[in-house]
Amino acid sequence: MPETRKRHVPSSSGSTSTHKSVSSSGPNKDEASSRSFSHTLGLLIIFISLSCVTTLCLLPSPIEPIEYSLPLPPQFIGPLAENKLLAKADKLFLDRLHGPESITVHNGKLFTGTADGKILEINGDDIRVVATLGKPPCGKFDDEPTCGRPLGMRFDKDGSLVVVDAYLGLFRVNVETGKFVQLYSPETLVDGEQAAFLNDLDIDSDGTVYFTDSSTNWGRRYNRYAAMEAKKNGRLLAYNPNTKQTEVILKNMSFPNGVQLSPEKDFILIAELCTCKILQYSINTLLCENSVFVNSLFCDLNGIKCYLCYVP
Repeated sequence: MPETRKRHVPSSSGSTSTHKSVSSSGPNKDEASSRSFSHTLGLLIIFISLSCVTTLCLLPSPIEPIEYSLPLPPQFIGPLAENKLLAKADKLFLDRLHGPESITVHNGKLFTGTADGKILEINGDDIRVVATLGKPPCGKFDDEPTCGRPLGMRFDKDGSLVVVDAYLGLFRVNVETGKFVQLYSPETLVDGEQAAFLNDLDIDSDGTVYFTDSSTNWGRRYNRYAAMEAKKNGRLLAYNPNTKQTEVILKNMSFPNGVQLSPEKDFILIAELCTCKILQYSINTLLCENSVFVNSLFCDLNGIKCYLCYVP
């Protein structure tokens, strides 16, 4: 009989065990590689972050902020309770006005200044350019100082529109002809300093124009710097139409903004943006004192208009 050979057939259990041992080594290597990559990436992110922070800390800052604190705001109750009245307001002249600022009314018409340097008359649905105080081009950040930015405006007793431009000065404008004359230039030294950021105005019964210089350091383009710095380099100026001279009435304010005379013209209200206060300056007293009219408001104050004033 021929010899019968027995073939050795590996057991299935052995085969399976060997397969598992070989295949399990792959994921271990991948997992280790993944952990190494994550560790390296984390170190790289930390290094880049520290480099950025260090660079920012070493860069010179354009501002020199001062330390100040604000009192707690009032509770939102009573007249200060939350409401949605502004949500119900109608939106007028969409895409037809570019950044209107102060608004004044004369003979049933609205007048305002816009971000492209124009003084506009709004009569019903019609918009007319009254005057442009600066020179083109307009509309870009670098254009503002030459294009101009008309801000505060009021009509005087003669029917002329008195306008303060943030960069160009104080003007009297004939709204019929568009002709204008400069009353005060910001380059004029007043108490040894030039104005940098003219803002708002009001007119006394004798024609004196009270107007704010929000900062003697920063122009309107850099209003955020002026607000963050919070230095007391803002002033209230007064233009005398008889002498044609301008003087400092009040100084050492932190970003004075809106201006409003009382109905009796015996005091001035000034919105001080950085301190969230409304200041009161007495005109007709011998000491010409100033005090706080409203303290601890809960917003950055801008314009202020007195439609009905009552001081207890």
